[in-house]
Amino acid sequence: DGVMGAVFPCFERSSLIDLLVNAGLTWRYYAAAFPPLWAAPNSLKSYYLSSNLVKNPPQVLTDIQNETLANVSWVSPAKSYSDHARMGTGGPAWVASIVNAIGNSSYWDNTVIFVTWDDWGGLWDHVPPLQNNTGWCEVYCYGFRVPLLVISAYTPQGYVDNGVHDFGSILHFVENNFALGFIGPGGWADYYADDLSTFFTSEPRAFVQIKARKLTKAELKDQGEPDTD
Repeated sequence: DGVMGAVFPCFERSSLIDLLVNAGLTWRYYAAAFPPLWAAPNSLKSYYLSSNLVKNPPQVLTDIQNETLANVSWVSPAKSYSDHARMGTGGPAWVASIVNAIGNSSYWDNTVIFVTWDDWGGLWDHVPPLQNNTGWCEVYCYGFRVPLLVISAYTPQGYVDNGVHDFGSILHFVENNFALGFIGPGGWADYYADDLSTFFTSEPRAFVQIKARKLTKAELKDQGEPDTD
């Protein structure tokens, strides 16, 4: 109704986490602070203040090193290593540190990393927003495009796909990869979106190290909100 305000996290709705838990799979959500601004699991009654909500994004680097990653992990940055305007310059180094950690570990042959953004980084896009006629969304649907990087041993280096994808495509990939079924059969974004299968081949490739600076100690200690807009 156009009115915005704070709401206690009492929402009960189906989620990908439900599918993972019901299938006996593990999950973890790394974010800068709790309750954070953008951590969706913290808005769900079943997962409010769950022990799987990790209040320290760099902890994912330790978990990779210790080989204790969950089956599915969400990782978001703090402001100093976010790519958001005016928030700092550590974004590229942050992403590279996670990719390099995965690439140089035993996870490389069986892990995919999806890197995406919540903003498009500019004031315009030469491609008009798509019309959404699928039925899962009526307002606040497609807008300007955001980047999506798919990184894995089975994704050809330098491959670019010009197809239409959706945030629901990432959900669909996880659902298909673990044979989970759909979150909301027949009506939500994961059902209508593709599963990103065009990004994968049957021939694995060796990891190529990404050249990037290391995050500073101050950046790694930053536990502020990732975004205040």
